Amino acid sequence: ILDYKLPYQIVPLERYGNMIFFNSAINGVVGIALSFCFSRIIAVKLGGEPYLWCMVLASTLLLISCLSCHSMKPIENAGSLVRKSSMSTKQLLEMFRSPKFLAIILPTLLRGITFGITGSMVLIMLNLGYSDADASKLPIITACGCLLAAGIHHVLSHKMKMPNIGTVGSILLLSVLFLPKGNTYLFYFLYLMVYTGQMLIDCTIPIMVIHIVDPQIAGAYNAWRNTLLFLVSTISTYVTAVLLEKGLVMVVLIACAVGYSLGMILHKRMYYRFTD
Repeated sequence: ILDYKLPYQIVPLERYGNMIFFNSAINGVVGIALSFCFSRIIAVKLGGEPYLWCMVLASTLLLISCLSCHSMKPIENAGSLVRKSSMSTKQLLEMFRSPKFLAIILPTLLRGITFGITGSMVLIMLNLGYSDADASKLPIITACGCLLAAGIHHVLSHKMKMPNIGTVGSILLLSVLFLPKGNTYLFYFLYLMVYTGQMLIDCTIPIMVIHIVDPQIAGAYNAWRNTLLFLVSTISTYVTAVLLEKGLVMVVLIACAVGYSLGMILHKRMYYRFTD
């Protein structure tokens, strides 16, 4: 969550969109490579404890990422964007009561619902009758979606306004309503559309927010926004598992589609309200 505060201090605002694009593209490429790597480790049952080795590798990569971020420094011409001291309790409470923060609560709650459901896609796939082997390939589809979304976002950013890119993502995400039983490749294709749509929205919203929020509080604003997002996502993940146990797959899929789509509509209204 705190990682969201870094870009506002080390990336010029006019280049923030490009940063989102390259970050998503790199995540996609590396994600595809690592997904194949993890699948291979599990397939050969490396050392008799393949999942342990996967966790060791993943933890090592996280440590490298942490050390890399630690070495970053604010750019010289962005000194005015960097808060010299932590926000006081009074300043924090003022931010919580501000119209811009209050306006973000409902759409963030809705996005959190979908975030938890798409994060439980393996459970959904198993509930629809697919095998463990089929479900194990979902991380590869996810990585491909990340890469595809980065490319689409880069192209569309030169052709349409930022909120409209999020609308395109919402339309793609509606594919979740048509996830089939008994057709693995169609499931993969539709899930690719779903995740691509989700990533388009996730690439768009931070750029919209950066044009709304005062850069001086952008880091804190996004940290608390994402705290709320992940809190709701955790609850959503639990509720999703309960609903799937009761066989209410369609209810879960509808909630998934409505959450991000309606959330994007509210973000769009918020954007025009505070930028016009």
